[in-house]
Amino acid sequence: MSPAQAHLSSTIILSLQQLTLSLLIKQIFIDEIYFNRKLIRSQDGSIDPASAAKFKRYFSKKDKKEDQD
Repeated sequence: MSPAQAHLSSTIILSLQQLTLSLLIKQIFIDEIYFNRKLIRSQDGSIDPASAAKFKRYFSKKDKKEDQD
């Protein structure tokens, strides 16, 4: 492999890693925004237990799905 090809392949790999990281960060923010809107807060500012359970179920399913991949 010539030095130019090695440089190009390393540049492509770095670009893909940056893209993957960017997408991961965006997904985390989307999840946070989604659940912050979905969580129902009571009058005193505490989180509704049913909403918290829904939040936990979503992430436990998501974690299981990622473990299978």
